[in-house]
Amino acid sequence: METLDNRQPFWAISKICLNNWHYIDRKILTLSEGINFFTGHSGSGKSTVIDAIQIVLYANTDGRGFFNKAAADDSDRTLIEYLRGMVNISENNESQYLRNKNFSSTIVIELEQTRTHEKQCVGVVFDVETATNEINRLFFWHRSGLLANAYRGEKRCLSTVEIREYLQRTFGEEAFYCGPSNERFRRQLYDVYLGGSPRCTRRPAGRGARGRRHRSGSRAGRR
Repeated sequence: METLDNRQPFWAISKICLNNWHYIDRKILTLSEGINFFTGHSGSGKSTVIDAIQIVLYANTDGRGFFNKAAADDSDRTLIEYLRGMVNISENNESQYLRNKNFSSTIVIELEQTRTHEKQCVGVVFDVETATNEINRLFFWHRSGLLANAYRGEKRCLSTVEIREYLQRTFGEEAFYCGPSNERFRRQLYDVYLGGSPRCTRRPAGRGARGRRHRSGSRAGRR
């Protein structure tokens, strides 16, 4: 009988760290070995967690085509609504944001190799300017499990600059990567981090690693 011990080893999601994502202020989810199920009533947060995972594993912050896919058509969401925490406040689809001051958000996935139990993390950090809904992003990877500080400073989430500086101080050059390009991060993710060939050349982290900015308009009345 095939078991996890004699199967081909692979990288499995072991933990998910969320800071300032939708209505979640800070949360670390620990997954069990094997198959995990997300269950709950409508609006309990299943899509909120799954969409966060997809942002990192697809390296796609647009979200069109997969955000809140399991919900009704009138419940689709945008990145800015997830980041600022848009919630309905009445039966007439009136809504408001939970976060109205500039802030940062992080989504980090801890991966564990099923045979060696080696750990690595992939994630993204967003800086949000609430006056304009302008978003600054930084994708990153590092060896080891989730950081002990859960990617937070005192009472707040670390920004793109702070995450980059922390990784540079904490890890050797070959033990981390950070950059704003989703295309580059996606190639690194599947060509190197998840078991591909190490032939992919990695530009030293910190060079040209300034965040990418874009503006995302809000849509009131969406769930």
